[in-house]
Amino acid sequence: MSGTTWVYIFLGIYIIYCFYWGLKGYFTEKTSSGYAIAGRSIPFFAFLLAATAASFSGWTFIGHPGLIWRDGLAYAFASFYVLTIPITGTFFSKRTWLLGKRYGFITPGDMYAYYFNNEFLRYLVVLTAVLYSIFYSAVQLMAAGALFNVIAGVPFTFGALFLAFVVWFYVCTGGLKASTWVGVIQFVLLVGGIILLGLFVIINPQFGGWSAFSAQVAQMEVKYLEVPRVIYWGLGNAQGETAWTAVMILTYMFALMGIQSSPAFTMWTFGIKNPKPLAWQQAFMSTFVVGFALFFFTAFQGMGARVLQALGDPRFADLTDKTVVPLLMQNFLPPFVLGIVFVGAIAAIHSTAAPYIGTGGSILLRDVYWRLIKKQEASDAEQIWVNRILATVLTIAALTVGLTSKAALVILGALATAF
Repeated sequence: MSGTTWVYIFLGIYIIYCFYWGLKGYFTEKTSSGYAIAGRSIPFFAFLLAATAASFSGWTFIGHPGLIWRDGLAYAFASFYVLTIPITGTFFSKRTWLLGKRYGFITPGDMYAYYFNNEFLRYLVVLTAVLYSIFYSAVQLMAAGALFNVIAGVPFTFGALFLAFVVWFYVCTGGLKASTWVGVIQFVLLVGGIILLGLFVIINPQFGGWSAFSAQVAQMEVKYLEVPRVIYWGLGNAQGETAWTAVMILTYMFALMGIQSSPAFTMWTFGIKNPKPLAWQQAFMSTFVVGFALFFFTAFQGMGARVLQALGDPRFADLTDKTVVPLLMQNFLPPFVLGIVFVGAIAAIHSTAAPYIGTGGSILLRDVYWRLIKKQEASDAEQIWVNRILATVLTIAALTVGLTSKAALVILGALATAF
């Protein structure tokens, strides 16, 4: 069977899994807290995998190797964000869980408004959550549409809408518990996809194995091999187009600490049974497991594409940082493996979009609709349905922003992360 056939087969299996958890949540979650924070019952294993997948989005899967291709090994040092992303969780997650358990907080707005005795902070959190949900999800959904277009030939807009529908369905029907259990398989697919693609690049006959690949990398221009990158000055002009110095990499990683500070992660922390998985997620799953995939296999992908371009391979003549991974998938993977890696990329994208859309809807429900409009008088059934409507609005807003403001997407996503 062709690679496209396997893509549709594995995508179909993945969608069935997503819909199963969405429908299971639809028929079992009957309380607002059960829908919004899984009734504080998320188990150790599920949180461990799902939270790690959400920390490393489709941008890690597709964009990271592309920037290694563009800027060389200096950018590969940015893989140290496997350390800085969970640092905020290391400092604050256990305390957040304890406060949520003790005082029954549902949203981060509840916690900050109570702790600081200031309702203004509640609505600052609402604003942050809404902006984060819209802009960051827009980046992810557009990446899904672009990948579907390159690999399967599906029109970009249709692919983005279809894959957004999949996320919307299981988020709106099943709530946070559905997002978490879908996140378990998303983690496996994300890490597995990165490793598989890197392996098939290295073992490709064009490189002739690890030794030959290393020798070809060593012959590249020095600007792709310097760690950290240094700009040379000549005749008063800077030579080179980027400058990934040590300070730039460090401050870049500081911005990514915002991921586990986000309102979505606070609600996930409220939802776990006990704080035991926090240390494992931060120290082992994020740093060691994802770090292993990034430091080795994304570098194989990015530098492999650079070598192929230097060798004059016509398939890689017109590369951009956005097309590196899709073209490597098309040209290096057997049909069966292509299906697995494609779904791994889609899973990576969904693993981030889903919790942000879902928790954004829950925050709007709890802090605006339930507290301001209904004056804390609304049944659980009403809250759940309004939550679903608000999550739908956020999904539509993310698609609208993504389809109409493509040039600004990366900037908006970075702004949301840092903010």
